[in-house]
Amino acid sequence: MNSSNIFKTITMFSFISGIFFLYADEIEKVENKDITIISAQSTSDGKSEIKKELIEECIISLPEVTSLEPIIQTVAKFLNNINGNPQKNEYTKVYNAVLEINYLLHQKELLIITTNSIKGQKPEIKEVSKKLRQTVRFESNSSNGDIFAGKGSREFYFSSAEKAKEDVIAKAKTWLKQQMGAICSK
Repeated sequence: MNSSNIFKTITMFSFISGIFFLYADEIEKVENKDITIISAQSTSDGKSEIKKELIEECIISLPEVTSLEPIIQTVAKFLNNINGNPQKNEYTKVYNAVLEINYLLHQKELLIITTNSIKGQKPEIKEVSKKLRQTVRFESNSSNGDIFAGKGSREFYFSSAEKAKEDVIAKAKTWLKQQMGAICSK
């Protein structure tokens, strides 16, 4: 091989390798794309669809705190180690109080009625007002009781109806105060 053939071979090799690297660069390009596929279906079967949206809700009336009167429940239970005294194991009356508050709730809803049809039909929008009777139940929390029983894990109880009543009324008063912001404006 003479020098001109070597030069031609090197030139040809350079040309081929340049083309290879040019296309190899194109081959190695990888693009990652995030694609969201939305599944949609259109029907014209004439059926109606009703959607409800709550646009207003407020409390119409709440009872006065002075009118709250709980129901007292009494149970005779055998208690061991009453108030930590290992000699005191006996049947004891324990009390629980339950209070239900009934109130009226005003709701205003927007009904949106759409119909699947071939020709485009505007949705029908109706405003509906309703009054609903609601009830909230409160129960005295025996953890606030004035006597306890048991050695390892103590269980608390109310020893009088008055103490159970005070506990449940305190819970109800707190709830009533929290609801004052939701009273309907006149």
